[in-house]
Amino acid sequence: MISFGDKEREISDGDIVYWEEKLGFLFPDAYKNFIKKYNGSSIPNNYIEIPPNQGAYLSKIIPLEEVHEYIKSLNDNNITQNYFPFALDDSGNYFLMEKCSGSVYFYDHEYTGMCAITEIAKNLDGFLKIIQPVSLDNIPMPKGNIIYMNEDILNKFRKKS
Repeated sequence: MISFGDKEREISDGDIVYWEEKLGFLFPDAYKNFIKKYNGSSIPNNYIEIPPNQGAYLSKIIPLEEVHEYIKSLNDNNITQNYFPFALDDSGNYFLMEKCSGSVYFYDHEYTGMCAITEIAKNLDGFLKIIQPVSLDNIPMPKGNIIYMNEDILNKFRKKS
């Protein structure tokens, strides 16, 4: 499994209940346990395949206290009615969790509505298993050679001649 950086702050069961009430929905149990461990963590040097033929680098777990702001930033009631953002890539895209099932989706900010999302795992455990570690010598490229990566971050991974 990929290693996560330090969490930004501790989250209690009371914090989770507060945000569930404020947001108006219950978080899946797997997310509650996950956010207690990794609230606001950064995730260095990783890659996730996004079907079909795309990929992304997971950048950060959204701190629980910021989830509501990211929900607002989606500005898409069709999406936020059933999903909430819980993590970010390094190019302005989100990883969403379905409120009822806990399935994980990639949200491509270049699109809107259901065209913007792609299911990538049936649950949080499945999501964690598909995160691949990378090194400076091994940057995976999807089959279609489309990858979501900020140019500054890409330069960090490029070999220096």
